[in-house]
Amino acid sequence: MKFLALILFSFLAYKCISDKKNIEGENVIIEELVQPEIEIKSELNDCDTTRQFLLKKVNKLDSLSDLLENQKNATIELAFFNEFPNCFDQYVEIYGYKIVNGKSIDGLAPYASFTHVRKIFTNVQLKESALYFEKLVKVCVNGYWQADGVNDLKFCLFGKLQTNLDDIVSILITKTDEDIIGFWYFYFDGPHPPKVIPVDLIEIEKKNKRIFDLIKIAHQKVLANKSHHH
Repeated sequence: MKFLALILFSFLAYKCISDKKNIEGENVIIEELVQPEIEIKSELNDCDTTRQFLLKKVNKLDSLSDLLENQKNATIELAFFNEFPNCFDQYVEIYGYKIVNGKSIDGLAPYASFTHVRKIFTNVQLKESALYFEKLVKVCVNGYWQADGVNDLKFCLFGKLQTNLDDIVSILITKTDEDIIGFWYFYFDGPHPPKVIPVDLIEIEKKNKRIFDLIKIAHQKVLANKSHHH
C-alpha cells in the first residue's frame, strides 16, 4: 500500500512540475511574440512586400492566431493587429494570389485568410480606436476583387461599413482623392458590381459631398472595368 502511495505521489509531483513548465513555456512564447507590442503602432506606412519580411509576418500571425484560439488576451490581440498587413499589396502577397504566365500562384498563407480577417474585424479591444479604422482603410485602398482570400476581406468590410460607416468616413476625409477612390473601387469591384450605388452610401452625400462625389467616380470606374477579371 505504501508502495502504491509512493508511486501516486511521484506521478502527481511529476505532473505538477510538467504543467508548470508547460505554462512557463507558453508564457515565454507569448512574451517573445508581444514584447514590443505595448501600444497600437501609429506607423502604418510600412508596406514591405519582400518575401523574407512577409514570411516572418506570416509566422508571427499564425502563432498569435493560435494563442487567440485558446484565450482572449488584450496584449495578444494588439500584437496580432499590429502584425496584420498594412496595405493591399501585403494582403494579396499573404492571402491572395497572382497570375503569372497564365498560372495562378497562391500567396504565402491563403489557408489563413478567413481566420485572420475574422480576428481583425472582431477585435473587441481595438474596435473603437481611430487607428483601428485607419488600418482597415489602408489595407483596402487600391484593392481589387479576387475570390477566396480577398473576398474574405471584402465580406467583412461590408459588415463593418454597415455598423461603423461614420467612423470609416471620418478616416476617409483625411485621405487624398486618389486614396478615397481606391478604397471605394475595392468596395464596388467584383464579378457582379452593383449597377447603382447602394442606398446606405447615398446617405453620405448629406454629410460629406466630396466623399460622395468620389464614391460615384469609383463606381463608374468599376463599371467601366467590369469585363476585367482578376
